[in-house]
Amino acid sequence: MLERVKAALHELTKKAPKEEKEEIDTKDTKEDSEEPWVEVVACGLDPIKGLHYELNWNDAFIRYLRQSGYTGSADETIVGKWMVDLWKQTSDELNSQGRNQYE
Repeated sequence: MLERVKAALHELTKKAPKEEKEEIDTKDTKEDSEEPWVEVVACGLDPIKGLHYELNWNDAFIRYLRQSGYTGSADETIVGKWMVDLWKQTSDELNSQGRNQYE
């Protein structure tokens, strides 16, 4: 499962060469893009409800997650599963590196 997350993150963070890279100026352009994208719109920590975040993504991102093995009947479910894997991977990496360096 973690290998799938690593592969998905690697693919999403690869940068295109400058001559091929197009700047995306508007939300509408990004949403219509065939390139998968996801962005954090808001996040915070509520003392009662805990961590919360809001993401935006396009259809290409959902297709990419489905091709990477994520399942669900709703886009939010698929992205939620991806986020859980992302948090698990981050936690595992922090634990393996030793929490003391981050405290």
